[in-house]
Amino acid sequence: MEHGQQADSAEQQRLKRLDHYKIARTAPEPAFDNIVKLAAGQLDVPIAYFCLAEESTHWFKAKHGIDLDEAPRANSFCDHTLRSKGHIIVPDATIDDRFGNFHLVKGVDNIRFYAGVALRDAEGFALGTLAVADTLPRRISIQQEMLLKGLGDLILDRMELRRIKHEAQETASGSENLSEIAYVSSHDHLTSLPNRRLFIEQLTASFTTSESDDKYKAVLLVDIDNFKEVNDTLGHYVGDNLIIAVAKRLEECVGSRGTVARLGGDEFAVLLPTFTDPDLPRKIGIKLIDAFTTPLRLRDHEILVGVSVGIGLGTNQTVDASTLLKNADLALYEAKSDGRGKWKVFEPRMAFQLIQRREIEQDLRVALSNNQFAIHYQPVTELTYGKIIGFEALLRWNHPVKGLIPPAVFIPIAESTGMILQIGTWVLEQACLMAAIWKDDISVSVNVSAVQIKSGLLVGAVDQALKKSRLSAHRLELEITESCLLENSAQTLHILGGLKGLGVSISLDDFGTGYSGLNSLSRFPFDKIKIDRSFVMDIGVRKKSEELVRAIVNIGHSLQMSTLAEGIETAEQLRFLRSLGCEQGQGYLFSQAVPAEEIDASLKYHDTYSQLRYSA
Repeated sequence: MEHGQQADSAEQQRLKRLDHYKIARTAPEPAFDNIVKLAAGQLDVPIAYFCLAEESTHWFKAKHGIDLDEAPRANSFCDHTLRSKGHIIVPDATIDDRFGNFHLVKGVDNIRFYAGVALRDAEGFALGTLAVADTLPRRISIQQEMLLKGLGDLILDRMELRRIKHEAQETASGSENLSEIAYVSSHDHLTSLPNRRLFIEQLTASFTTSESDDKYKAVLLVDIDNFKEVNDTLGHYVGDNLIIAVAKRLEECVGSRGTVARLGGDEFAVLLPTFTDPDLPRKIGIKLIDAFTTPLRLRDHEILVGVSVGIGLGTNQTVDASTLLKNADLALYEAKSDGRGKWKVFEPRMAFQLIQRREIEQDLRVALSNNQFAIHYQPVTELTYGKIIGFEALLRWNHPVKGLIPPAVFIPIAESTGMILQIGTWVLEQACLMAAIWKDDISVSVNVSAVQIKSGLLVGAVDQALKKSRLSAHRLELEITESCLLENSAQTLHILGGLKGLGVSISLDDFGTGYSGLNSLSRFPFDKIKIDRSFVMDIGVRKKSEELVRAIVNIGHSLQMSTLAEGIETAEQLRFLRSLGCEQGQGYLFSQAVPAEEIDASLKYHDTYSQLRYSA
């Protein structure tokens, strides 16, 4: 099925799900009006609304401070919110490229600030948004952001309760029907497991049992790794059957020791209500992960999926129900951030790290528009004669309050939120514009994220950057890491082929530190191998590292790929690499990364110094 057809099918399913709630185009209701007014009051904004995403319009079910019944979906605030991971915050829409021409921004409404959360039901369908807005630019605190999300959850609860009542009125003609409705409203329709509502009731009830005050209880949250890729590749029918198979395997693992529930989408939960061994949740977590190391058989398909597990543990005396669930959620987030197939038990530091992460995430949203990003350039040196032949573009973030924030801190957050797409495009354009003013024999290299490759937008972004800067394609090098090659290799190969078709070169960064190894070099069209600094720094110290470097250089020669050594800091390392025939290098021995305005001085200094060094 073509991508466009898949998107149409997914939208039709979403619209069908919205119709399931029988709420669109209905009269105002105090339950929703009060939540919207509460959002406006608590966030101290003049405008708030709850809208439903119909086929081509957003219909306003509840509103405060704005006189609109509906608005077009295309390129709107709410449509961007629906496509987000969960919410978006726009401090000033007039300087945000996405919304500068939006009619609510340019027109009489004069919207400057917007914050919205996507309303996703238990099945993961985006039904609408809860949003607040202002005619003045502003920011909101982490606490206000969490409050807005909480009010969004409250709207979803009200919608679900409204749906259940509506179905009861239509179908209930006797006590047997009421009993059936009660079951349907508390169990997942696909797996017949307890749903989120019943799970919360069971979790809360476990804290009211006095006999368990001195005993442990635990919540294990379980996420299927890469479920969306299975759904997108094999279709929703296979995806549904995978959910059923996962549910059965989870129940087999947990047995009578606890209750398995499906919270929605690809997320499950396990409640262990009372036990004496504090190590039991860890043992079950390991068992759950081990259970998914063998494929699941689904008629014509055999699918290998992993799971990630977050564990919250406590007693009546140390936690309450909501805290236990929140702790498991924080542990799950860390398990997923640490890679696939991992389990984590909650630790207090995780809560602090989440607050820090959310602060950085919010700050990232304004960093581009406020010119907080800069690009520094580290020289790439030809090792035989010491001539600079290019520069690597390295992103730097100078936060107005926190100062320089390391890329290792903010890049993963930019990737997980999808903001790396906008940031990556900006870096590409700026690096190409800078390289266009250099001499023709100097190239520029730009790092590319796996998220950019998976988006399918990378080839177009590179093409636009080259056209905008008028830079010759052969002077642009894109660096990708081995992690980019681990998933959907057919799609990745197609994208890399498209990039090669533009005429740019591609290098494999940090070779030897990932998982794909020699297989990557044989399957993908690389021009260069970059030897990771962890190997280079041990030259002259560890014989094994020297042999690894020698092997990588020889592999490059045999495959007609050039090699570049990162992190060269000593003359001894340089001599060794030159003796192997390694063609290029980077490192503090030559120069650290410098701001754009210092490149000319760096070139002059390097030319003079290299003549002295290489002639000696």
